[in-house]
Amino acid sequence: MSISRKRRSSSSLVQSYAAVKPYVTKDQSIIRELMHPGTHRNKAQSLAEAIVPAGTRTVLHRHDVTEELYHVTEGEGMMTLDGRTFPVEVGDTVLILPGTPHCIEASEAGQLRILCCCSPAYSHEDTELLEAEPHLQEQELAQDDAAAFLVPRDGADSGRAIWAHRIHLGLSQSEFWGRVGVLQSTGSRYESGHSIPNPVQILLRLAYVPEVELLAVVGELRDPFNDLQRSAVAAFSIEKWSAGRDLAAQRTALGLTQTVFWGAIGVSQSGGARYEQGRDVPPSAVVALRVVFWPEAKALRHIEKLRGGRLFSGQASLSRSGHGL
Repeated sequence: MSISRKRRSSSSLVQSYAAVKPYVTKDQSIIRELMHPGTHRNKAQSLAEAIVPAGTRTVLHRHDVTEELYHVTEGEGMMTLDGRTFPVEVGDTVLILPGTPHCIEASEAGQLRILCCCSPAYSHEDTELLEAEPHLQEQELAQDDAAAFLVPRDGADSGRAIWAHRIHLGLSQSEFWGRVGVLQSTGSRYESGHSIPNPVQILLRLAYVPEVELLAVVGELRDPFNDLQRSAVAAFSIEKWSAGRDLAAQRTALGLTQTVFWGAIGVSQSGGARYEQGRDVPPSAVVALRVVFWPEAKALRHIEKLRGGRLFSGQASLSRSGHGL
C-alpha cells in the first residue's frame, strides 16, 4: 500500500497541517487546532500551534479547568506565569496549571511559535481574559484579508493585516518578505508595527493580492500614465533605473515633475529630490517605478517575478484586460 493510500485510509487519525485553517483566538495569538475532540477522534486533550508576532504578546488570561503545556519550536520571548516573568527559547517546555494567570511575549527579533497541549481539550468558555478584551477576537484568517493591501495603510494596522495574510499563506518571514526584496529582520519590524514605506506596500499588493484583484491594482498604478510616450524610457538600460541622477534624467524625458513622478509610488517630492541628488534609492522604490513607468513587457516581467513566476494563469499581456498598458 502506498504512503498516500495509507494516509487516506487513516484520515480520521491523521491531520494535514496545510488543511488546518488558522484563526485569532481570545488571547490574540494565531491558532491552528492540530487535533481537537470537536473535529477528530481524540477524547482527552487537544494540540494546537500558536504563533505570536514579533514584539507582541498574548493577553493575560487563565483557564479554570484546563492544564496546558507550552513547547517552544521557533523564536524566543518572555513568559509570564503566576506573576513571574522569565525568558523562553526553542526547546523549552512550560507547565501551566489550571487557574494560573499567564501570557507570553515574542522578542522583537522574530515571531514565536509554540505547540500548546491542553488537557482537557481547549475551550473558549474555559478561557478568562484578565485584561481588557481586544477589539479583534475569534476571527478566521481568510483569503479576503488580502483586501487590506488594496488600500495603502501605515502603522500597526497595516503590519497586522500583512502578518495575518502571511500566516494564512503558510509562508515564513524570509519567504514572504524576500519576494519583495525586504530582509527578514526588516519584515519582522514591519509586522510588529513599524511604518511600512509606500513602495514596499505597493510591491506587497502586486505580489500577494488574489489574481482577481491584481488587474485593478496594476491599473491603479499605471492608468494615470497611459498617454506617456514610453519609447524614451525603453531606451535606458536597467542600470540607469537604479541611481537617482539617472532616474531624474528619465523623469525629465517623460516630461513629469518630481511631485508627479515620485508621487506615483507614494514618495514625497522632497524625498524624490533627495534621491535625485544622490541619496541611495531603496530597491523597493526602483522596482515600483519600473512597474509604473516601464513599457508593458518589461513591467510584466517584474510583476511576474514578484508573484513567484505566476501571472494571470499564464496570460502574456495585461492589455487584454482593457487596461491598455
